[in-house]
Amino acid sequence: MRFISRAKDVLYGALRGGALGRERLNTAELMADEAAAESGYREARTENGLAAVDPLAAGIAKVFEGAFQELEASFANEDRGWIEGAGPSTFNFTRQTLRKIVGLSRVMYLINPLIKRIVTVQELYVWGRGVKIIAENPEVQEVLDDFFKARKNQRVIGDAWAEREREQRIDGNTFFVFYWNKLNGAARVRLLPFDQIQSIIFNPEDAKEPYFYVRSSNPAQGNGLIVQDGTLTDVVEETTLYPDWDYKPRLNVAKVPGNYKIAWNTCTYHLKTGGLSMMRFGMPELFSAFGWATGYKRILENFATILAAYARLAYQVSGLPGKAGVAASKNKLKTGVTNSQFRDNNPPTNTASWALMSGAANVQPIKTAGSTTGPDEARALRSMVAAGGDTPEHFLGDSDIGNFATSSTLDRPTELKMVSRQDMWADVCHAFAEKLIQQSALAPQGKLRKAGYTTRVDTDPFDGSVIITVLPPSGKSTVVKVEFPNILERDVTDRVRSVVQAVTLGGSPAEGIIPDRKVVCGMLLEALGEQDADRLTELLYPKSVTQGFADPANRVDDEHLIALGRKELGDAALQQAAAAKINAAKPTPKPSGSPAGGGKSGR
Repeated sequence: MRFISRAKDVLYGALRGGALGRERLNTAELMADEAAAESGYREARTENGLAAVDPLAAGIAKVFEGAFQELEASFANEDRGWIEGAGPSTFNFTRQTLRKIVGLSRVMYLINPLIKRIVTVQELYVWGRGVKIIAENPEVQEVLDDFFKARKNQRVIGDAWAEREREQRIDGNTFFVFYWNKLNGAARVRLLPFDQIQSIIFNPEDAKEPYFYVRSSNPAQGNGLIVQDGTLTDVVEETTLYPDWDYKPRLNVAKVPGNYKIAWNTCTYHLKTGGLSMMRFGMPELFSAFGWATGYKRILENFATILAAYARLAYQVSGLPGKAGVAASKNKLKTGVTNSQFRDNNPPTNTASWALMSGAANVQPIKTAGSTTGPDEARALRSMVAAGGDTPEHFLGDSDIGNFATSSTLDRPTELKMVSRQDMWADVCHAFAEKLIQQSALAPQGKLRKAGYTTRVDTDPFDGSVIITVLPPSGKSTVVKVEFPNILERDVTDRVRSVVQAVTLGGSPAEGIIPDRKVVCGMLLEALGEQDADRLTELLYPKSVTQGFADPANRVDDEHLIALGRKELGDAALQQAAAAKINAAKPTPKPSGSPAGGGKSGR
């Protein structure tokens, strides 16, 4: 049957991608067949060849419901061994149970809109505007760019950072594996599939120090064929040990019991979230919300079914003459499709159609007002989903709960959560950068080694492992900064005004603390929202410019000269005033020919 084929294809893709395992797939297939049989599905087609019915969604929903029931039964029955150990220090799910949980998480992301929305919101807040990884020295920056901007590495990092955030929330575990070129220190990064990691080998004396990640590649998990010497070759299942990122023994072990292969040319960085610190593996971060999200989904589905029923049961018929009249009306109105009859020769009436009855039949519309509860009464379930995802409920589509201009404002706990998530990924980028710098300084033809960077090898005083320290040349450094843009979109005018106020200090005498116009230009471009602010700043200011700013030491000299000038002007003014006073004190001579002067006056 076409339904069985489609159901198997969808289930094999979703459930195998969810790593539910071979037994889970067989169970899903049987449940899909049973769902098809119970639903009475047949290849019902109309005259134009289009399928008339398609209960595919119902069949898949039944399979997923069975997965929930099986998982709940596993948790409820301790005899099934769903947890390892007996004490709090050994609290770990078995790998079989954990695979089911992760597989369920992947399926929930694919089919439940609430779970998908919570994952997408955080993904956009954290990685929606990218990240900048900047080194103080150009040699280090070149090494970082060779790795982070490599086209093949972009499948895992760089452009795929948002994908890593998404899958980290869904799986709770990410295994970055690095392959090194020992000649020049270049690196290629890939991911170890979570489903293939069988266990983690720890230091027997330190549960926080992993040694190896045990990977078993199973052809049944999608790696059945490889290209070898130009031909397709079957893959033989093998178990490989991948050393941890920080595990550097003095001597590499050549063999381990069982003749397992050890990939000493690699190192693995394990990022785990969602679980407890005592757990070896992380947990899906939204696991606590799955049950509530499923319950809310079922309520909405039931409500939609009720509305669909109301649309069909639009009339009630009364006053029919006896059982014969009732039977005749029933045969006239009911559908003709049965398990053996594929084509409907008596289709049900259309919505809002007329019912013409003979005799004293009385046809009245059914009153549906107040006959059922509304979907809003299940809001408490949606609140539990939001709580399980650490996401405000208004992000799930209800604008009545809170008026938030979420591009410019965000409640403080949610803002801190997003910033904390960025800090987590910043730590990952710093760890990658540190390892890249070490390898480039160690490799014979590494760019940093050619630039004069050296290394010092020390021994850990506790376990004797190797500690590598990179020593830059004089005047150089290995400092790397990881900068995320602001979580919130602040007002452009306010951002620019803040930069201007910081640079000029509102005309305060302390103005000039930021004397470099190149730095100020970069700050203004970023405040304006320019995505390529660094490149434009380099174009506008190839060199640092301090024009228009006064050095504080020069300003003191200038003020001293101004004071001396004012003093000289004051002294000159005082001298002029003293001379004027002396002149004013002298007697004024009388004119000649006046009586007082003894002269004669003429007529």
